[in-house]
Amino acid sequence: MEDVTGCVIPLALFLDEFYPTSSDNRSLPKLHFCTPLPCEQDGKSGRTYGYTRGDSIVTDVCRAINDSKVCPSIRFIDTESVRVDLCGVLAAETPSVKLKVAASGMLRPKAGEDRLELKPNWGRMKVAIEFRLESEDPIMETCLDWMTEQREKHSPNAIHASGQTSSYALHQFNARSHTHVTSISIAGRWARLLRYDHSGVVVSERFDWRSDDGRLLAEFLSRLEHATAQQDGVDDSVCDASNVFTKPQLSAAVKAMQEFSAGMIDVPIKDDAPLRAVMRWDDSKLGDNGLPSARTLIATEPLGVNVSIVGRFTVSFIGYNPVNETAYWVKDSWPIDRPGEFEKEGQIYEQLAKAGVPHLAGVECAGEVRWKEDGTVQKSRTADFVGSPWAGSTVNIHPLSHYRILFKDIGRPITRFESTKQLVRALSHAIEAHSVAYQKANVLHRDISAGNILINRKGDGMLIDWDLALVYNNAAKLIDDQEPRLSWRTGTWAFLSCALLEQPSDKVHEISDDLESFFWVLLFVVLRYRYGPFEWASPGYDKTFQEYLLRLFEWRQDSGEFITGGQQKRTFLLVGQFGEGLGHISQTALLDMLDLGGEYMPDPLGVLLFKLRDDFKNLYAPSRPSRHADDSRALLRQKKARRAVACRTMVFSAAGTVFANATHLQNRFTEALEKDGWRNDDAAIDRFPRVSSSLKTLSKLEKVPAVCRVRSDDPTFRRLHDPTNNLHYEVAREDAAADVKRRLGEDFVIPKPKLGVKRALSTIDESDEGEAADSDEECVALVLERREVTPPPKRQRMDKDGRPRKDVNGKRVFLEAWSD
Repeated sequence: MEDVTGCVIPLALFLDEFYPTSSDNRSLPKLHFCTPLPCEQDGKSGRTYGYTRGDSIVTDVCRAINDSKVCPSIRFIDTESVRVDLCGVLAAETPSVKLKVAASGMLRPKAGEDRLELKPNWGRMKVAIEFRLESEDPIMETCLDWMTEQREKHSPNAIHASGQTSSYALHQFNARSHTHVTSISIAGRWARLLRYDHSGVVVSERFDWRSDDGRLLAEFLSRLEHATAQQDGVDDSVCDASNVFTKPQLSAAVKAMQEFSAGMIDVPIKDDAPLRAVMRWDDSKLGDNGLPSARTLIATEPLGVNVSIVGRFTVSFIGYNPVNETAYWVKDSWPIDRPGEFEKEGQIYEQLAKAGVPHLAGVECAGEVRWKEDGTVQKSRTADFVGSPWAGSTVNIHPLSHYRILFKDIGRPITRFESTKQLVRALSHAIEAHSVAYQKANVLHRDISAGNILINRKGDGMLIDWDLALVYNNAAKLIDDQEPRLSWRTGTWAFLSCALLEQPSDKVHEISDDLESFFWVLLFVVLRYRYGPFEWASPGYDKTFQEYLLRLFEWRQDSGEFITGGQQKRTFLLVGQFGEGLGHISQTALLDMLDLGGEYMPDPLGVLLFKLRDDFKNLYAPSRPSRHADDSRALLRQKKARRAVACRTMVFSAAGTVFANATHLQNRFTEALEKDGWRNDDAAIDRFPRVSSSLKTLSKLEKVPAVCRVRSDDPTFRRLHDPTNNLHYEVAREDAAADVKRRLGEDFVIPKPKLGVKRALSTIDESDEGEAADSDEECVALVLERREVTPPPKRQRMDKDGRPRKDVNGKRVFLEAWSD
């Protein structure tokens, strides 16, 4: 969460800003602590107060708070040795994948409610307290007189401590709808208050939590006890559906939502699924009170969870309007709130609909979420303190507002395609939507990814998630004198264009970048979910194949000021027929990929990938126009563009190429769909299923630097550490075999590869092994790696132009393995 928090805020200001009170003369109970703090050795002064695990300090603190009755609605429990899972129950099995909180402040059951067993539960967690050594304070204050050796020792421990504290807040956000969450971090005799929202985190200055009978700690707990929902951060637009609706209404809602979402979501809605009452607003219509009209829906729990606190924090769920008896797909998010600079997604959809943009999800209504107390919009607060004297690095702190939009249509991800032809058709529809939006509505999407293209019930594609789109007039499409609007790059790292990844501070996001993203989406989905090169077709090579995809799509380097990438993608585009020698898939191998069953990829799909790779190569190679271009003259580059390719300090532009609009790309897809040779039995199969449980995946700690700031939700940075990205997990041979058995329904043993008769890279001269391609290319070690391989059964013959040779019947010509 780097760059999304300021330096420490004075404690008094923290309390008055976030937990104001009407009286300054309140009588506060004393917290009687009985167990003294242990000590830890300090390299400079000799001794300082600290905390070590195994002592009864946590139990003593919980007892002192509970006995004082400073916050009677909250009971603190020593959960240091009790592991908690994501659904909020005690962990009975596999405790190594569960989280544990040192002290859990849990809401007590209210009068009239069932007497629930008092145990750790993320949904009932009011405030979490984490105990650490003083050297593990997650925030370093520059005024502290620490020696260099102490700071070096401090950082790794503090990183872990900060990661744990933020992960607890993340689980609270995922378990219950919050606008913000406050936690307590205790490091020795010092404590801090950390207030997390989706813009970042505000941290209080450290205070002595035991002095004066714990008065400062009691002050915060007292204010927390009397806080309103708005101060406490509990989203009051969401409550239990049984408190609002009747049983017949709930039964009708479940049936309607089941029919609406059948086959479209991963986990079907059960008859006894927990239901919520969720309010929605329509900003296009005003009610009698002068505020946007509101309606309460019956809704499911969120269909997924987030892995990062900061950012849009998008969740989706199925909602049902009992008035018109209609089910909807609801998107709940926190977009940037800068009127005039960023349009709300509902307004963008309205503009797209007026322009007649096809292949979109129909919108019922959209509006900002409001507090019941005063009707104000729910907004993040961290951005309010940007520019304050105590603020630190705040470059990536943005004001956000809570927003809900209802869609009439629902779709499944393109990664669940029923055939590769359906996949290509869905992408073709998304390209058409993107093109019409750009040409007629003056809207550029800017976040083309595998997650933002859906397949509806008819098998058609839908392009969704327009909340990061750029809206401008026609004159603004001339980007020569423009600069990027944000210090971070919009989009999903794996699918961003080479130019955007290589030039994060200079390159303006233009239409060619989105068009290139469509190619990377197609390539990624095909490689991961169906076909692979011949040498990696066996599940036994899943790990090697996985490592290659990780290198191709996620390669990056930290240059100090920026994180850049794209070099592996660029190399993939440029190497062409010589890809294998440089650690990439060659054009020949791309044409003849197979699935796990040994079946070849459809010819139209192979040719499409072949041609698109060649087309995009010409964006980055100052060479003659591609022979595959429909208009060779359109591929002639301006001198400025050629120099931009040769020199990474210059800004690349696709102006004057076939990718100045979507016509050429759309024709490629149309041409492929019109050809014969498609299969109807090549549905999606994930080559790299999750090899760890979801609890372990979602419990992975965030790595937060021990400085006066935390990591942001910069999409290009967050993607690198996203624990739900399966490419980052190694697949063991046994795991791969078990997955194949599950997918194919039969026993499958993956034998160790037999030794081949020829080394894979034996043609490399020994004298060349010390020559690296580029100092910043990570593929050097892979290029020079020598290993034994199983000889392929056949090899394809190529003509002088490097294209597959065919016989008189149009069949490809193959040679026996190693025959030449």
